[in-house]
Amino acid sequence: YENLEQLDEAIRAFNREINGKVHTSSGKIPALVLDEERFLFSPLPATPYVAAYGVMRKVEANMGIVRYRRCGYSVDPDLRGSTVYVREVGDEVVIGLAHQMRHITLLSYAA
Repeated sequence: YENLEQLDEAIRAFNREINGKVHTSSGKIPALVLDEERFLFSPLPATPYVAAYGVMRKVEANMGIVRYRRCGYSVDPDLRGSTVYVREVGDEVVIGLAHQMRHITLLSYAA
C-alpha cells in the first residue's frame, strides 16, 4: 500500500467481504445480525486496563536501561529513574507509554 488511506480502504473492503458471508459457527451473516446482537456486547472501558500496558519496570537511575526477562533494553536517557511499562508484541519488546521504544527479541522465553 502506498499510504494509510489505501490500507484503510483495503481493510474496510475485507471487513465488508467477511462480514457479508455466512459464519461457519452461527450459520448467520454477521452484517445482518449485528444490530440484533449489539445489546449483548459490553462497552469498552473509558481507559484501558493497566495490565494492557504491560508490566511496570524501573529504569536504572545511572543509565537509560530497563531490565525485562533477564535482558537490558536501552531507553531514552530522559526516562532514567522513572517507571515504564514493558510488554511483548510479536517479536518486539515495547517499552513506555508516551515514549515508546521497540526492540526485536532474539530469544524466546517459556511463559
